Amino acid sequence: MGKNVKINAVETTAKLLEILSREGGMGVGEVAEKADMPKSTAHDYLRSLDETGYLVRNSDGYVLSTRLLEQGARRRLDMEVYQTAKPQIKKLAWETGEHATLMIEENCAGILLSTMMGDDAVEVVANDGTRTPLHATAPGRTIMANLAEDRVNEILNCRGLPQVTKHTITDRDELMSELELIREQGYASEKGEIMDGMRGVGAPIIRRDTEAVLGAVSVYGPISRTNNKEFEETIPQLLIEAANVIELNMTY
Repeated sequence: MGKNVKINAVETTAKLLEILSREGGMGVGEVAEKADMPKSTAHDYLRSLDETGYLVRNSDGYVLSTRLLEQGARRRLDMEVYQTAKPQIKKLAWETGEHATLMIEENCAGILLSTMMGDDAVEVVANDGTRTPLHATAPGRTIMANLAEDRVNEILNCRGLPQVTKHTITDRDELMSELELIREQGYASEKGEIMDGMRGVGAPIIRRDTEAVLGAVSVYGPISRTNNKEFEETIPQLLIEAANVIELNMTY
């Protein structure tokens, strides 16, 4: 399929969604007339949108589903988390001198929404928008540990357990045991699993009124200059405190 054909298909899809949003439930013939396209073409588009969950059929014909609403609400929620967490991410970077991040889960992967460097942080490729495997990072694992079991299985079936470094967990049973430990202690840690020579700790952000997992905060530093006490005691506590502040501000 050529580039222009792909662009035209996107434009046509957007046009049909706009028509149904404005007009409400409509049959194939009505949509085709409004969109000024052959009925057969309209039928193919509407059927595809129905199959992918963006439309549903009722007595009035095709109508918009709640999927776009859900996606829009999720994006607004992500932006709310970003704005609320940003001061805490900055504070963590300043307190530890290392990399501090905010991660969310999207399409079975971890997305870094915000990354900040402390005075002693080493230069690593961890920019805003970076996509990472959830199972190989401390914030990703702390997110997974607090999701429903069905959702965890969906993520694993979708992404698998790719080996990023020689230290990455690639065994499903081992990962499940790790997730259970994370739930018990309230934070996750990893050492050289996403990047050789780096270690990190992550704590979950959970909305208190709905128990929804909003994301996770984390701190990463080089193994060569980080001691066990700092990354096993001090930093986990700082992360849990930061997550609690974000949770309270998101809830009330």
